[in-house]
Order: sequence, then structure tokens, then C-alpha cells
Amino acid sequence: MATVTRPPEPRDDEAGATTTETCDLRVSGMTCAGCAATIETAVRKLDGVRDVRIDVVGGRVRVGYVEGSMSRGHLTGAIRRVGFRVEDREATVAPEGQAAQAASHWSRRGRAIMTLVSGVALGLALMLGELDSPRAVVIALLALSSIAGGWFVVPQGIRAARNRALDMNFLMSVAATGAWIIGEQTEAAATLFLFAVAELLEAYSMDRARNAIRALMNLSPVEATVLRGAQELRVPATEIAVGETVIVRPGEKIAVDGDVTSGRSSVNQAPITGESMPVDKEPGASVFAGSLNGQGSLQVRSTRPASDTTLARIIHAVEEAQASRAPSQTFVDRFARIHTPAVVVIAILIAILPPLLGWGDW
Repeated sequence: MATVTRPPEPRDDEAGATTTETCDLRVSGMTCAGCAATIETAVRKLDGVRDVRIDVVGGRVRVGYVEGSMSRGHLTGAIRRVGFRVEDREATVAPEGQAAQAASHWSRRGRAIMTLVSGVALGLALMLGELDSPRAVVIALLALSSIAGGWFVVPQGIRAARNRALDMNFLMSVAATGAWIIGEQTEAAATLFLFAVAELLEAYSMDRARNAIRALMNLSPVEATVLRGAQELRVPATEIAVGETVIVRPGEKIAVDGDVTSGRSSVNQAPITGESMPVDKEPGASVFAGSLNGQGSLQVRSTRPASDTTLARIIHAVEEAQASRAPSQTFVDRFARIHTPAVVVIAILIAILPPLLGWGDW
């Protein structure tokens, strides 16, 4: 279940002091900035929404809203209506759970297959057209190319239109449909194929960013050996308290930030500090969670909880950077909300007005 927390400080608006709540949701299926814009548009239409922060790489959506104005169901419904999946579990810092990863994998494979089919069909249609093949065969290939290229684009565009959150999928769908109506089947197939290629490349780029964050998170071990009294216990790294002694054996990853109290060893801390060579550690030296112990054994006194280690702060900074927006991006998003409907209206007027005014035929 998504967590709903209340900030300690109330938020003021024009009507006076009101209390806001935040709801963190894990959303799968986001592959680009356009997806984030679609979700934000859909969520902001709900009454009481104050703020929306979307981390596309981490697959998380954080919504701030007036206390009591809505429930989690309202938020998940708005997101699902525009074609994205909301997982029924808490949104954590880990980018995507196993189920979401599997769904994302099959979605990418489906996109790749349909894009390949679209490209091959378009290429055959162009080649057969040059060879003066029967027009019916060429049209059939162009239709196959359009269907394959728009397999993921058109449904998303239809959902965007239904929820008045017009995006690039909607524009591409309208462009392709219009091209078929006026008899420009080649242009329709080429438009959908090229857009499908762009979407596929963006999805793979997003996956690489997610894998990079996942690799950062995997640097820190899940469990560690803690000395409690005279016993050595294996406990989750998240349960290690500040001041406890952690035993790090040769070849193990260090689970906490802390100070060495006993033992000597060389530690590879390149993933944290970027140093190319292992660093010798002895009593009094500091070590970082996620670094790799060498051939010696160390006893480390924890100085920070697992949620506040240097590695955790690096991951948090990366996620904040992914979720934050530059002023230029904010301007572009606001401009797009006006530009996209305006383009559709202008296109309709260009198609209708000239024949009505006697300046051309239909």
C-alpha cells in the first residue's frame, strides 16, 4: 500500500492556513518526460491537489493535496485512466519491483517487435512501390506498418484524449489518421514507424538510468554481522543502530558508515569516492557503506543509520535530481498545455475553413 504521511509544517494558501498530506505511489510504464507530463496533467485536475512530483527513473509519483480532499483511490484511478499501472505496495527508493521489472521487460520486447515489423513492412512497401507492384499489396503493407507502429502509440493517444491530457501520442495518432484519410498512406506509416523508434530508444535509455540507480543500491549489503554482547548476529543492515559494532570479514561489503575500532585492511571505496586504488584502514579511520573490504578483518563502530549513509544520500540526491525540474522544463510543460490543443484547433480550421470559404475543395 502507498504511504500517506503528513508534513510537520502546515501550508498556507490564499484561503488561509490549511494542512496538506502527501501520497507516494509507485507507477510503472513511464518511459519518457511525456509520460510524466501526461500523469501530472491528469492528477492536477483533481480537486485539492497542491503539488505533483514525478520521478520517471524511479517510477514514483508524489502528490501533495489538501487534507481530506481525496483518497488514494482517486489518485490511482486518475493515473490508471491515462494508461499507467499503479503497484499496490509502498513506494520505496528502489526503482521498480520485480513484477514491474518483468512487465517493463515484456513491454520493451513488445515495442521492439512491433517497431521491427513496422519498419520491415514500410521498407517492403517502398521497395514494391518502386517496382510497380500491385497497389493493393503496397497498401496492405503500409496498413501493416501503420498498425504495428501505432500499436502502443494510438491507444495511449486515445486515453490522453479521453482525459483531456493531450500529448505527443495523441498528436501522432491524429497525424497518421489524417494522412490515411487524405490518401497519404506512406507518410502515415513513416510517421508512426519513426515515432515508435524514438519511443523505443527513449525506453531503453530510461532503463539504463534505472539500472544505474539499481546498481548503486546493490552496493550496500542487505545483512551484516553485528557484535551484540558476546554474540555475533546476522541482522538486516537497516536494523543496525548508531554505536553498534559491525564485524567486516575479508571480501565483504561494509554495511554502514563508521569508524574502524579494531583490525587493519585495505578497502576499495571507489564506488563512493572514485579513488582508483584501495585505501589502507586502521583503528580511527572512517569507512563508507558500499565499499569493499580487502584481505583483513575489521570491526567498525556505526556512526550513522542505514538511511543516512553517504551512499544513501548519494542515491537520494540522484533521485531528487531526477524528480526536480529546471525552469526551462517547467516553461516548456506549461507551453505544451496550450500548444498541443492549439495545434489541433488550427489544423481543424485549416482543413475546414478554405472549402467553406470557397478557397479550395475538400
